[in-house]
Amino acid sequence: MLPIMSEGSWAGFIAAATGVLLCTLALTGAATDYVRPFFVPLILVAGVVLLIVGIWTIATVPGSGRPRNSAWAVVVVVALALLAAPGSLGSYFVDTGRVATTATAGRIERPEGDVRLDDLVAAHSAGIAEGAHITVEGFAGRGAQGTPSEGRWFLARYVITCCVADATGVRITLLGPQPEQGQWYRASGRVTTDDHGEAALDVVELERIDEPEVAYL
Repeated sequence: MLPIMSEGSWAGFIAAATGVLLCTLALTGAATDYVRPFFVPLILVAGVVLLIVGIWTIATVPGSGRPRNSAWAVVVVVALALLAAPGSLGSYFVDTGRVATTATAGRIERPEGDVRLDDLVAAHSAGIAEGAHITVEGFAGRGAQGTPSEGRWFLARYVITCCVADATGVRITLLGPQPEQGQWYRASGRVTTDDHGEAALDVVELERIDEPEVAYL
């Protein structure tokens, strides 16, 4: 049998549960799977406020009544988010070709040494990356069946402005050793261009690495 509380008390319980969820995401660092690090302190503040408001509402609202079904639905969603929150975006959009073939950067320079993947793609689209010897990090993806890039291996990252809802994939073709799909790598080699006009890397060294704490650029 569902517990009996007033609608106001249920509103407070939902607010408190949502506050716990936001605080947990912020304090564990899991929030960076969904938003830029800049927003994590704001999420923590919002979580604390909701938790306080929820507890205050539960403690001060009198009366009793049946909770609406929608109240339980929100509780289930919060519980699922706490127990089985999804991780960062995977390779699906990269595999199916939903990526930017060019990228923008504040100042485009010829890449050398350790570079960000989006800066490398921007430099390649500007025509100044050919032949550069670089090291770059990303996850491995492979062109899906039926797409123009079918069978090609890529090193990819997602670039976000605010959150994963506006994520854009950037990638370079890997020429050389075959990686494991979805695994993160540090790749070193010489920048070139593949048969489709996209940036590519003649791989000299391919090192497996752990997913970085902040997966997005």
